[in-house]
Amino acid sequence: MKAVHVVGMLASLLLAGCTIRERQEDITKMEQNIPLQEQYVLGLQQQNAALEAETKSLLAKLAHQDVTITELSHGLDELIRQNGKLRVATEAAKRRQQRVESDLRGFQNRLSALRAKPQEGDKQASEDAKRKRIEELKQEIQKYLKLLELS
Repeated sequence: MKAVHVVGMLASLLLAGCTIRERQEDITKMEQNIPLQEQYVLGLQQQNAALEAETKSLLAKLAHQDVTITELSHGLDELIRQNGKLRVATEAAKRRQQRVESDLRGFQNRLSALRAKPQEGDKQASEDAKRKRIEELKQEIQKYLKLLELS
């Protein structure tokens, strides 16, 4: 009976030793992955910094009243490009990224409509209305970008 008990204890110790060895291998693998994860995080931080810089650049341009439709359009294009480059890990982040892209493209579409030639008629009144809509759109974009900065 003692032999069976001793064999049972030895088997238990052997299994425990195997489990400890497996855990040590898991820990070693995780430690080896740390530099890769750090590199991944650094890449995400750099992408985020580029997007923030572009947002601030466009906000600075919008603060000056002399920004042209073309400059505004280029700034939106760059924001769309930077937003598309972001790597997202969660489904919520992916949805946010898609929403931001959709919003920015909406602003682009509205700018494109403002670029269109005015209809025949009173061109001065039409140009004045166009300038007013451009200023309103600039202010709307500026508010949107400030909200993005806060979130």
